[in-house]
Amino acid sequence: MAILSDSTADGAFSGFDLCRTWAFGFSFVAALLLSAYSCSSADANLILPGAHLEAVSEGHAHTEGPSVDAQGNLFFTDYGNNVIIKWNAADGKLSNRLTPSGNAIGTDFDRAGNLIVAASDKGELWSIATNKKVTVLLSAYGGKVFNGPDDVWVRPDVDADRRRPGDGGGCVAGDNRQLVHMHRSGSYGARV
Repeated sequence: MAILSDSTADGAFSGFDLCRTWAFGFSFVAALLLSAYSCSSADANLILPGAHLEAVSEGHAHTEGPSVDAQGNLFFTDYGNNVIIKWNAADGKLSNRLTPSGNAIGTDFDRAGNLIVAASDKGELWSIATNKKVTVLLSAYGGKVFNGPDDVWVRPDVDADRRRPGDGGGCVAGDNRQLVHMHRSGSYGARV
C-alpha cells in the first residue's frame, strides 16, 4: 500500500508509504452493481436507505482503485486493459484518463488534486497532474526495486494508522509485508 502523508498546516506534502497489501483486488464495478435487497440483514447498513446504486461502466477486464476528486468525478483502473478511466459526475460520460497506465491498480488524490497511482507493472508510485503529466515519485527502497505496488492511500494526517497486514506479495523484490515511508526530500524513514 502506498500512503501519502500530508501533515503541514499549509497543505505542503510531507511523505509517502508504499506496500502491497492485498493478494486479490476487488471489482469496483461489481460493487456498484450490489443492490440493497441482495444484502443480508447484517450488511443492510452498508447502503443508505433509499440509495440507488447504478453501474457507471461495464465490460472491463479487471477494475480496481476507485477514487473521487474534489469535483466528484470518479477515477478507477482497468488493470487488464492498462487504462485509468474517469467518470464525469456532471454528465455521466466516461473517458480514458491515461493509457498506458503502467497497469495501475490503486489510486487516490493528494491535496493539490494530483492523481496518485500505484503503477504495478512499472513497480512505481506516480503522481499524475491535471494536465496528465506523469511524475515518478517512488521506484525503489534500499537499492531494491518495488515488486508490483498495489494500493495507494493519501493520508490526511501523520497520526493515521500505517500498519497494514501484507499479503506475502511484498513491495520490494525478495521482501514481504512492509510499509516504506518516503519524505518529500527523497529520504526514506523506517520500515513499519
